[in-house]
Amino acid sequence: MYNTNKILKGEAFLKGDKSISHRLLMMASLIEDESVLYNVSDASDVITTIDCLKEGGVNIQLKS
Repeated sequence: MYNTNKILKGEAFLKGDKSISHRLLMMASLIEDESVLYNVSDASDVITTIDCLKEGGVNIQLKS
C-alpha cells in the first residue's frame, strides 16, 4: 500500500500552454491545500475544464 500523506512543495515556471494548464488544474484539484497557478491558458477548452472542475465542487478563483 502506498503512503498518500506525503507533502509536495515546490515551484515550476513554465510557459502557459493548454496541455500543461489542463494537467495542472486537474492535479491541483486533487490537493486538499490551496494551490496557486500562474500563466494558465485562457483557451476555450481550458475554460471548459475549469467549469467542469467547479461543477464537481472544486473552488477555483480566477484573477485577471
